Amino acid sequence: EKRKIDAIACSTFIIHGEDLYFANSTGTLYSAVLEEGAMQISALPLSEQHKKPTLAFWNDELYFTDNGTMQTLYRLNPKTESLIPVASFDERIEHMTVGGNVFACTTSKGNFYTYSLPRVEESSLLQCAEGSYTSLAAFGEYVYAVNGKTVRQYSIQDNAFTDYEICSQSNAFNRLNGAADVVLAGDKLYVADNGNQ
Repeated sequence: EKRKIDAIACSTFIIHGEDLYFANSTGTLYSAVLEEGAMQISALPLSEQHKKPTLAFWNDELYFTDNGTMQTLYRLNPKTESLIPVASFDERIEHMTVGGNVFACTTSKGNFYTYSLPRVEESSLLQCAEGSYTSLAAFGEYVYAVNGKTVRQYSIQDNAFTDYEICSQSNAFNRLNGAADVVLAGDKLYVADNGNQ
């Protein structure tokens, strides 16, 4: 059954268990309990507007960004409604995900960073890689990162990129040619490849 939320221009969303968290075009965060036949919506208790935040979950807490000039990463406990600033970044976070106890993000400069949770700070930095990193997806012991025309595999256990790479140098007929986004669903990796339309 299709459900529709009227009068809200959704800019980003994440599903965690039976709950939907999403932001409208001004960045106001909402939560919705997904139930059969009904969808209950409530605005999350935030004191400021967050323009198109990036969203991730860890230990049943929502991590999101404010996308300001000095970008701040926040942690929200949906049950207690406690909102805590976690870290500030000089570069705008474009995408983030959590795998195991590792927080991974890409920035507006195309850099890739990983941090050991629960703290996201200089002392917990595990990896920094320059490139054209954009989208991320976590699955099991790995984070998959789109880097230009390739998708690279990062090992959470080894805190390093593996030799596994899906790339444009493949001999396959429909090889990658401009990967833009990556999503994991079950045991399948889906890639949006703009170069192949």
